[in-house]
Amino acid sequence: MSVFVLLSCGVGEQAEEAVYSIGGSGKSVAEDGVALSVEAQPDLVEKKIIRDGSIRVDVQDLVSSKEWVDSLVAKYEAYYSEESYNDYSSSVLCILTVRIPCVSFDSFIADIESGDGEVVSKSLYTRDVTEQYYDLETRLANKRSYLACYRELLARASTVKDIVEIETQIRVIEEEIESAEGRLRLMKDQIAYSTLTITMETAKTIGHADGFGQRVRDALAAGWDGLVSLFVSLFYIWPLWVVSGIGGIYVAWRVRKRRMGRKNVK
Repeated sequence: MSVFVLLSCGVGEQAEEAVYSIGGSGKSVAEDGVALSVEAQPDLVEKKIIRDGSIRVDVQDLVSSKEWVDSLVAKYEAYYSEESYNDYSSSVLCILTVRIPCVSFDSFIADIESGDGEVVSKSLYTRDVTEQYYDLETRLANKRSYLACYRELLARASTVKDIVEIETQIRVIEEEIESAEGRLRLMKDQIAYSTLTITMETAKTIGHADGFGQRVRDALAAGWDGLVSLFVSLFYIWPLWVVSGIGGIYVAWRVRKRRMGRKNVK
């Protein structure tokens, strides 16, 4: 049955392995098995690049800075994939994860850097996934060819055994195709949209008029909380107090008994 599948479809292990190989060898294998030079045929291979980055900016007004980033997101047809706010004792942080069309990634970062805030750190990452992309595409096409062949066999199968075996192979190939399609969709999304994590931070200011008074109130509150916690903790160790009390009574009884014995001897 397997031999018949390979002969009827014209697809073998060589077809599965005839994938695009780019990078170290500088060669690309076409679907007909003829090796073509990437340098000689630049139009045959389109580079697939994933670009990501992160940038940290100190700002004066977090609200207005967020509104400004909102305008950039609308301008470049980007979108937020995640937003978070963190209110600390000394500062407030706004962390934004933005998905930006890859063609506008550099322009978006340039606009961020030209804003009112001060850029304190920036990191950019680039990954060339050309080889993985075309390898996945080729293997996916081969699996679809296998699936079509097995479906033709299923239509011509005449015994229950053949039907069961062919349907089992079809389920396996369909699962492999779904998995490969999911990976390919994810890779296409990462290529088409770059991810930029923007961290905006603004420092809190404490006025001189109430700074000392607030610190005194905080100290008194912390001291009272500590005293209450100490008092409550005594109840957690009540078994220790019971054991200590029993031990103390026993020691006192032994001491008293020893003293009484000495008096009797005298």
